[in-house]
Amino acid sequence: MTPVCLALPPVAGGAWRYVWSTASGTVQHAERPPAGKGRLCILVAPGETCPVRRMTLRGETPAQQRAAALLDLADDLAEPPEGCVVALGPATGGMALVSVASRRDLEAQLAAARARGFVPDRIMPECLLLQEPSASEWSAALREDRLIARGSERGFACEEDLSRILFSGQTVAERDLETEVREAIRSGRLLTELHFDPALGRIEASRHAGALQRLAAGLILAGAITAAIPMVSAIRQDGQAASLRRAAADLALGTLPTGAKLVNARAQLAEQMTSHLNGKRMTTLSRVLIAELGKLPSVRMIALEGRAGEALTVRLEAASGTDFSGLRASLTASGAEMTDPVSPVAERPDFLEFQVRSAP
Repeated sequence: MTPVCLALPPVAGGAWRYVWSTASGTVQHAERPPAGKGRLCILVAPGETCPVRRMTLRGETPAQQRAAALLDLADDLAEPPEGCVVALGPATGGMALVSVASRRDLEAQLAAARARGFVPDRIMPECLLLQEPSASEWSAALREDRLIARGSERGFACEEDLSRILFSGQTVAERDLETEVREAIRSGRLLTELHFDPALGRIEASRHAGALQRLAAGLILAGAITAAIPMVSAIRQDGQAASLRRAAADLALGTLPTGAKLVNARAQLAEQMTSHLNGKRMTTLSRVLIAELGKLPSVRMIALEGRAGEALTVRLEAASGTDFSGLRASLTASGAEMTDPVSPVAERPDFLEFQVRSAP
């Protein structure tokens, strides 16, 4: 068994954790990396910054396949091609797990690890700590207030309070993260999982690069788990993403850096809607919205959509007669107003849409 050492960055201001294998075959952990050399050092990148999805590979060489994957995610990228890094997992039947991340984010994570004396040989998406489940299930483990999830086709991380919406009606097997990590090390599974090279080699810009847009936050909650669970979708980031990210992080318990990542609804809205509501206000309203909708068992959220300068649009499925008075009262108490839910499709009265905006 190849000896390995994992470095897990802190969440919510906690401590770095290191987990490693020993010569005797045991697994140990501590807040400092082990002494000595000879271990394969793997930095675990937060799942929000590098979601994983299974894709059909196009191209003859790995470089061509990475470039093709990048272009296939044209509407999902937050960075121009030269600002992204693509990792491919082992191919099976012409398909492989793929992850796209912001080079800037990974460089920051590498710098933080190296500053603590940990020099990574690989960077591994956090969701791959979990063993891949059967095609009909999701595996999920909690790490403080975050949910790490892996399905047979996708993997990601998000805030725990979104899980009721994301996994409504799905089969989810709860896992103990420590047990999963120990199994991954002992079995050697970590050695065959998708990973980024710390060299973060640049990808040539395609002649189509101008068509790549800034990240639709819906990739993470739509592209990252599409066709499996209801999504919170498509809020495009634009403008001062970096400064807005810092503000959101201070306000929303670990909102995440810009890049190909899973984005929680509060962070999406706080980043996106500052032209008419500041980040703190939008964070509060989105928290209220998600919390109140989570209390309605007959409601399935389909999308949260917003663009700078416009109201937030909410689309959902709801049983006839669903009472939205609690949601309206909570939004009113938060200084917002909502329009009456109406069905934009005559033959689908259960499909409702309404808008939320700052009260005048």
